[in-house]
Amino acid sequence: MPRALITGVTGQDGWYLSELLHAADFELFGLVLPGDANPLPPDVAGIEGDARDAASLEAALTGCRPDIAYNLASISSVAESWRHPELAADINGLGTLRLLAAIQSSGRPVRLVQAGSAEIFGEAPPPQDEQTPIHPVTPYGAAKAFAHHCVSAYRAAGVWAASAILYNHESPRRPEQFVTRKITKAVAAIATGGDEPLVLGNVSARRDWGYARDYMQALCLIGSASEPADFVIATGVALGGGLRGDRVRPRRDHRLASVRAYRYGAGAGHRRERAARQRRQGTRRARLGADRRLRRTGRPDGGRRPRPPFDVINRLAMPNATTATC
Repeated sequence: MPRALITGVTGQDGWYLSELLHAADFELFGLVLPGDANPLPPDVAGIEGDARDAASLEAALTGCRPDIAYNLASISSVAESWRHPELAADINGLGTLRLLAAIQSSGRPVRLVQAGSAEIFGEAPPPQDEQTPIHPVTPYGAAKAFAHHCVSAYRAAGVWAASAILYNHESPRRPEQFVTRKITKAVAAIATGGDEPLVLGNVSARRDWGYARDYMQALCLIGSASEPADFVIATGVALGGGLRGDRVRPRRDHRLASVRAYRYGAGAGHRRERAARQRRQGTRRARLGADRRLRRTGRPDGGRRPRPPFDVINRLAMPNATTATC
């Protein structure tokens, strides 16, 4: 049975990745900080260690002897990296370097999949890909850029090390300080009669958002590739508030207010108003189709499996590639 070590296992991505790897019959180990009270995913054995402590990483590798390591440990908030830049550099940047050095010194053929970030590209215009110049503009992006370069350096030195350059990926498991959960929590409060204001930062930001589980599926595919490389993982589409939005800005106040209207039985008038507006905009037919699929399956796309993130699967489906294990 193959073994996998996951750092950052108690976060959103760690839970999804552990579920996928468990389904693929991996024996799982999760790196946890001493005294960490966060629950571990099921079927994951905790092993103490700290990305800021090289000796603990070496001990973790010796203790669980993994075939592959997934490095998800990170200060995941850009805003937090501005408040604590040294901590972000220590964990997001130097933590990756320490893990790579521990793998190299172990003398075992341990694969490493690094969870990188599109923040390394900074404000580079779209479209972005693996050849886009690296020019971070935040402490978070700078630390991830350092980690990305370390992966390339150790790969050149013979370590099997791949980097997944991840764009924004969300799920119900996101902590509430992230903007998507902040918005959904506020809408839920409105639906139950709350009147607290929703305060956001830069509502004009454009973001490529995907589903976290799909992105962890991509990490599984990367880990089973025949050769390590860098892979951009994204949807290729900028999304924001509302089904047709391309910014973080919610779809106007009446969109949020309509949640309360449906809650208390005043939805018919809003539906008529919406239908008239959609006829003017020429979108009624498409939206009605999405509504029917949503009622039938719970998903606007009718439950169809979404297009794999970017073209990572096609690029991994090379003649001499190993079969994906999850």
